[in-house]
Amino acid sequence: MSLNRKIIKFLDDREKKKNFKKGESFEEFVKDYVFPDEKFILIRSTQDYRNNERYVEGKLEPDLYFRDRKTNETFFVECKFRSNLYQNKLQWAKDKTQFKRYKEFQEKVKPEKVFVVVGLGGKPYDPERVFKLPLEEIKYPALFESVFKKYELELTE
Repeated sequence: MSLNRKIIKFLDDREKKKNFKKGESFEEFVKDYVFPDEKFILIRSTQDYRNNERYVEGKLEPDLYFRDRKTNETFFVECKFRSNLYQNKLQWAKDKTQFKRYKEFQEKVKPEKVFVVVGLGGKPYDPERVFKLPLEEIKYPALFESVFKKYELELTE
């Protein structure tokens, strides 16, 4: 491997680690403030599936799986943090393939619901805005604010 390729690989790996840490940090925020333990039981977290040496099929499922303590209903949550909008859209899924995979998962687990919780702006552990998007209502991997603003959450400390 040439020196240039080694440098590019090093920088790429470093960026992936940085993004992974942001994702972990936002997942913790979601568990603590959006679905707090007093109201929701955490059944499963993708952290349970982390393994660097082998492919783990469970990684393809949403990040979190909860049970509402009051209603006993279970639901899945995919966590996404975005620093800002891209071309005036919230790019919550990276591409059509990822979007399709989420939709296929949703069909597989119906009638359970799947939500995409998005933190926008600020820091992953303290986002400026938070949205809880019901996957069944989302039609595209990127959304204009006129579509996603109705799902904004008002969080209190």
